[in-house]
Parts: sequence; structure tokens; C-alpha cells
Amino acid sequence: MADLAAESMRLRPRREAAGSSKVSQTTLLVCPHVPAWKEDFAAFHAFYVWHLDSGFSLADAFGVKVVPFHPQFALLEGTGPKNGDSITVPGPDGESMRATVLERHVGADEAGELCMAVRFDNGSEGLMRHAALMAKPSKRRKGPSNDDADDMVRNFASRAPRPVLHLLRLPDLDRAESEAAAAVKRGDLPQGLPGRRGPE
Repeated sequence: MADLAAESMRLRPRREAAGSSKVSQTTLLVCPHVPAWKEDFAAFHAFYVWHLDSGFSLADAFGVKVVPFHPQFALLEGTGPKNGDSITVPGPDGESMRATVLERHVGADEAGELCMAVRFDNGSEGLMRHAALMAKPSKRRKGPSNDDADDMVRNFASRAPRPVLHLLRLPDLDRAESEAAAAVKRGDLPQGLPGRRGPE
């Protein structure tokens, strides 16, 4: 966390630095020496969801979002869970927790992320961001297959050879989303590309 905070501080927008090529626009923290993350996507994803607040833990203090990349990263297929579905979510200690979806869409939280209401197996209820469920371990098997090729194509943009935390400035993300929305409106990009706010 100290490394993330230090790098986030370097990315804070400074008025005198606007447009300067000497100011970092983004930062990659490559984490090959975190033993729990090396081969275990579940532990990496649990850290991202709970300790990094699905990427928003540094948003208020530094104006940055953290985006995860991992060798085994895989997006959740389909439109996500429905009311009444039993889901598995990453627990704060890296262990999986079971929950039941009470309400699939309850609106957006303070960061603009879409949320669902859930009841955990221990009886407690709370909100979960859709983004917390957008990832799951890849089903890769040893040896090539068509499934492996499909898996790689579908998840290529979220994969990296080692666990990586990518720090991006929120104003830059907002500008990119606005430009992408304008490109969709002009017909330059297809509709339905996933944004940072999760599935609709």
C-alpha cells in the first residue's frame, strides 16, 4: 500500500505541470514478488476488491483509480447474476465467500460504480460492486485447445505476464470515456464495450 500511495502522489495533477511532458501520466506497479499473487488469481482479486476498494481506495486522496492485470485474469461471461442467484465473491482474506443476490441493480455508489444488494451465508447483508464480480480465475488447462484460444482472446486486455496494478488519473479516464462515447455516437466504435462502471 505504501508503494501505491507514493506512486499515486506522483500522479496528482499539478496546475503548473498541466501539459508538461515531464509529468507522469500513468504508473505501472509490477508485483512479481508477492508470493500469494504469483499463481493465485483469487488472492490477487481479493486484495483488489477489499483492500483497494475495487480500484477506488486512492480516488479521494489522490484522484487515481487502480486497474488490475494478472496472468490468469478472466472476465465474467454473460450479463452477470440475476436476483436469487447464489454467487461466489472474494473475501477480505483471499478466501471465497458465498452470497445470494437480493437485488441485481440498486444504483451506483459514490464512485459511480453499479452495485447489487447481497446476503452473505453468515446472514449479513450489504452492497457489492458489479466490478467485484467481473473477474474469475481462467479455466485454462495444460495443453492448447480452442477453449484456450477463446479464453485468451476474450481476456487479452486484462492479462499481463506478472501481477500488475495500473494507476490511472480519474480525469484522464473520464476524458477517455467521453471520447469513446462520442466515437460510438459517430459510429466509429461498436456499442456495448465494457466501461469502468461495469455492466449495464
